[in-house]
Amino acid sequence: MSKTVYHYCSSDTFVSIISNNTLRMTNIKKSNDYTEVINCLNVFQDALKQACLRFKKKFPHDSIFAAFCENISYENLIEQAVLNDSLTYYATCFSEAGDLLSQWRGYAKDATGVALGFDTRYLLEMTDYRNMKFMAVEYNAYNVLEDLIYYIIKKFEHAQHELKIRGPSVYENAVSAVISSFVYNAVFYKNPAFSEEQEWRLVFYPFGNIRNLAIRHRVRDMSTNQLYYDRMLEFVNKESTYGPFKRKTLQFGVNRDNILSYFDLDFSSIAPYFVKEIVLGPKNKMDDLDLRLFLLSKGYNPGNIKIVRSKATYQ
Repeated sequence: MSKTVYHYCSSDTFVSIISNNTLRMTNIKKSNDYTEVINCLNVFQDALKQACLRFKKKFPHDSIFAAFCENISYENLIEQAVLNDSLTYYATCFSEAGDLLSQWRGYAKDATGVALGFDTRYLLEMTDYRNMKFMAVEYNAYNVLEDLIYYIIKKFEHAQHELKIRGPSVYENAVSAVISSFVYNAVFYKNPAFSEEQEWRLVFYPFGNIRNLAIRHRVRDMSTNQLYYDRMLEFVNKESTYGPFKRKTLQFGVNRDNILSYFDLDFSSIAPYFVKEIVLGPKNKMDDLDLRLFLLSKGYNPGNIKIVRSKATYQ
């Protein structure tokens, strides 16, 4: 279903987004939550443990699976995968709430900025479930524990059907597939303390499916920096299309004396339909007439965009 999600930003960033028809994706590991990506580790480990126990109980005569389980180090397997230094997630963040005081303070230059409302239909169109994904953030990973266990057991059952054809390695491959999925989705689990943000994320994961990466570079050590550089070079040189969006090549900027990498997403082809609403912050002093003239000059029809001011009484 079509709905609106809001991207809070400064007035300068708002002008840049509208002028260039681009959204910027930055490294999520450099956000204000130091537990990004890692706070779901315990849930992933519990899910794998419980799935193995339930599968053994369901198929007590599967001696190959029983032997396989004896050699699993649940904590090390998942922790090493998720904490891999070469894992990089680039994201643009949105909120379901278009007038939230904590968002104004934290992301819109102390409420002087703007909350840009975007149509989720187009963000969902670019989701390919390999490199790019748009999804709501889960603030309590244990809410999906049973779903994770069910998913893992189904992987084991599929592997069991192929056991006679492919041999004992099917269970190892199944766990590899599970961990690949965990790594891919780790960025969508966040500390419950941030639940007020009602966040949705559009995430670009350059490495996509880590199993494919391992096969392609089988002769190399997956932990080496060289592998990371080799893959990232592809994104330095090559643009890609995701639905109605074009992902630009990797770019770099400086923030507080720190060099940062980012990707820009061009939405020029859908700009007049993609931007649905503009909420002006409680301390925003933007002139209404100039704002509408600015939109008109950039190819937007101001009559098709809802423009409102925040109801928050914040000075």
